[in-house]
Amino acid sequence: MNLSLSHSSNWVAISLGINCEIGIDILDSSRPIKGISISEQYFHNHEQALLKQLNPDQSRFSFQKLWCAKEAMKKISGLHLSECLALDLSTVLKGKMPVVLDGFVAHIIQNPKAFTLGVLVNKPENINTGISIEYYKL
Repeated sequence: MNLSLSHSSNWVAISLGINCEIGIDILDSSRPIKGISISEQYFHNHEQALLKQLNPDQSRFSFQKLWCAKEAMKKISGLHLSECLALDLSTVLKGKMPVVLDGFVAHIIQNPKAFTLGVLVNKPENINTGISIEYYKL
């Protein structure tokens, strides 16, 4: 069994993986973020280019998806945050979920008025079964 926790402002997220490793991150969508400046310094060039093509609201929400995926990747992979920030995880911005990111399966849930939640597991068969995800507003 594997447990992962995250919090942001008054949101908390808990995930439990049965027979798999799991990483979770939650980000309060109302929290002011200097996403573009962070992405320009640390994100992969491809992600930077995609974010620059979007209007400010789209860019903000896309940044939040990428950030949650990178934080969850840090938790499951054991990589340093700087290594995760440099990875190209732009597939979370395209198409339907779940997506494969560097050998892990990711699912990003976004409620633009409340939160962005990123979950990664190391076994594709466990993204729909074998995990439990709970999130709460405190």
